[in-house]
Amino acid sequence: MRRGKVIQVVALMAATAPALPAAAAVISPVGPFAGALSEDWESFANYFNTPGNYLGNPTDIMGGAATISDMSMAVYEPGLADFSLGSNRAQVADGTKAMGIDSPISVTTIVFDDDISAFGAYWGGGNDTFAGGDIEVEFFDAAGALVDSVVLNYDEDTTLGALEWHGWESTTAIRSITYRGEYVVIDGLQATPASVPGPAAAALFAVAATIGRRRRRRS
Repeated sequence: MRRGKVIQVVALMAATAPALPAAAAVISPVGPFAGALSEDWESFANYFNTPGNYLGNPTDIMGGAATISDMSMAVYEPGLADFSLGSNRAQVADGTKAMGIDSPISVTTIVFDDDISAFGAYWGGGNDTFAGGDIEVEFFDAAGALVDSVVLNYDEDTTLGALEWHGWESTTAIRSITYRGEYVVIDGLQATPASVPGPAAAALFAVAATIGRRRRRRS
């Protein structure tokens, strides 16, 4: 067979071959949800009332279902123990307190006792130029293998120190999460154990239940 004929046959095979489905994203964003596990920092003393100003490394959170580790974790309380993000002071998402990393270079790690399928929180941060910056979040499985990662962009000059919700649901079980950025603050943490339907599934169940009730009323 001549070379030109071979090229034509290969091109024909490529054109007629079924397209492979695109790989599904492991991590997908979800809106605010109430997880079975949560942390609002209200039970912790602010840094003015904490020996050495920083939380222990690690510190138990979410009712003991997880630990968080970093050398520079400070619980702040606007008006009593402020946390600066530059030209604005960090706000909170719920209650009166939140937690900030008093460092521009730290990597913070959250380790769960058991696998989770969803995680979310209200985030904020700054950088040395006080113009906002990226926050990188990485998700790992129980073996320590990287499952997926996302990058958040936060501009405190635009948000005026308010925190923004970012949450995710995973098709692979998550055991630990790390995040890094400059002076990252976080509040209203939520997580769903892998054994419990995630936010998206729970929403579908709620819709199905509503439809079922309506049908029963009509019958």
